[in-house]
Amino acid sequence: MAQTLPGAFDQQGVNIPIQGTPNTTLQPGAAGQGAAQDQGDAQSGQGGSDEGGSGAQAAPGTRARAFGQAAPGAEAALQGVEQRRPAFVFEPNASLQGTFTDNAFLTQNSRKSDWITTPSGGIDVTGKTERSQINGTYSVSGDFYAADSQLNGYRQNLLTVDKFDVVKDAFSVELRGSIDQEDIAQTGQLAATERSGLGNQTQVANATITPKYVNKFGNWAVGTLSYSLNRVAYFNGGNNATPNNLSNSTQQNIAAELASGSIFTQLTWRLGLSDAISRGNDTHLNQQTAEIDSEYRINSMFRVPATVGYDNFAENQSAFSSSSLSGVFWSTGLHLVPGPRTELTLRYGRRYDKPYENGTLTYKILPNMTLTATYDVVVQTQQQSLASSLQGVVVDANGNFVNPIGGLPAAPNQTGNNLVNAVYRARNFQFGVSGSHGLNFFSLNGLFETRDFGGVIGSDRTQGINGTLGRNLSPLTTVTFIGQLEHTIDTGTLQNIGSNVNLLTGLDLDHKLSERTDLAFDVTRRHQYGTTRSDEDAFVIRLSHKF
Repeated sequence: MAQTLPGAFDQQGVNIPIQGTPNTTLQPGAAGQGAAQDQGDAQSGQGGSDEGGSGAQAAPGTRARAFGQAAPGAEAALQGVEQRRPAFVFEPNASLQGTFTDNAFLTQNSRKSDWITTPSGGIDVTGKTERSQINGTYSVSGDFYAADSQLNGYRQNLLTVDKFDVVKDAFSVELRGSIDQEDIAQTGQLAATERSGLGNQTQVANATITPKYVNKFGNWAVGTLSYSLNRVAYFNGGNNATPNNLSNSTQQNIAAELASGSIFTQLTWRLGLSDAISRGNDTHLNQQTAEIDSEYRINSMFRVPATVGYDNFAENQSAFSSSSLSGVFWSTGLHLVPGPRTELTLRYGRRYDKPYENGTLTYKILPNMTLTATYDVVVQTQQQSLASSLQGVVVDANGNFVNPIGGLPAAPNQTGNNLVNAVYRARNFQFGVSGSHGLNFFSLNGLFETRDFGGVIGSDRTQGINGTLGRNLSPLTTVTFIGQLEHTIDTGTLQNIGSNVNLLTGLDLDHKLSERTDLAFDVTRRHQYGTTRSDEDAFVIRLSHKF
């Protein structure tokens, strides 16, 4: 569900560390489709380094859904003998959930209550060898209503990030995939918990394969050639209505890059060529880009970045003029590194026939508390945005899927705004911070995005903030408060028209009955007002077990 806190209701972002030594971090793919070309610069330092990096760590205190953890005492081995572990670990899991809702049909009046029984089964696969690293989780859930069986349905959840080094340090192939259930229109009816049988939702399948070749020219330069093929598909997951105007789409991105080697310390540079293509039934976009990016290091604190390039929109099925979007672009600004805990980049220039701004901030408040923020302007399709989000998922040192902004559990198909078929110019600001102190933990994330669809189609704007505040009552019991406030204004896109405010609050109590068995209780309330008016209170009890 869009903007529902990842992990708050056992939806996505499950943690799957590999047994034994922690994983090394898988960084986002080099060919993030549809993103602005210097987006990679804006995200530099977010991969987990101690100097300015976000750490990409999972939100402290989130419920321990760590599949594949070694049992107590399993690390004890004979002195001087290294304990062996399997290269791949397959771990099935199952859960049984009961949900009471006081508004099964999400109506404004004449609310009808119901009881939903949800059995789930899944498997988690983790593995690491000399030339491969696999992290994946899949589950399928069925919702059975006691009184309104016509709402019965099922849904799937998948998240995987896999990397294979075909030729070590030279040629690799990366596979990424995500499937989950998402809301279609934020100005439509939204449920308090994830469940089937509602019209304003669809299953989203998002998959990418990226072969990449890297060649080092001594200490002088590093060359990279990559090709990324992505497919985004919307489908009926089982009694979930999918409007006909949501079309499947294929994204391709071919990129060649030559970057400065280690011999360059004061002046670094990068030459890049890319061809990003997005083709769906109703929307085509083809953006070809050439750019030169450089950064001059004045001293250890001050650096000056500069970028110049050319965009050519060879195909543009939208309300925008290709001639206006195409042309020379440039940006420059300031890159500040005042210390090992702080890194700030601010850029200003012109691109897509408009002023262009870009910025990123990483501030390590404490060793276990990091603030990250990004702002960018980009022209892309909805499907390219989903593909880029999937490319941005990282696997941290503990094997958790996380979002580099805020380090919270990753949910790449969540958009926070309406799902549409269109090319748009987006201005996007995101921030995230999470941390812990003693037995307490918290997280806070924000999204502010405006999308302009050009011409007479209109625009939409989403402003949202969500957070968690929790405490470990004991080594086995955790309580978490969840809050989310979102405001969406749609002035006439292809999806819906209206203005809605959504307020979600919840309280979660999680208790470990054993090392592999959890019992959880959730109380959740969603209040909607504006174009759509609906209230729902839900109570959830869930028993889960890892085999």
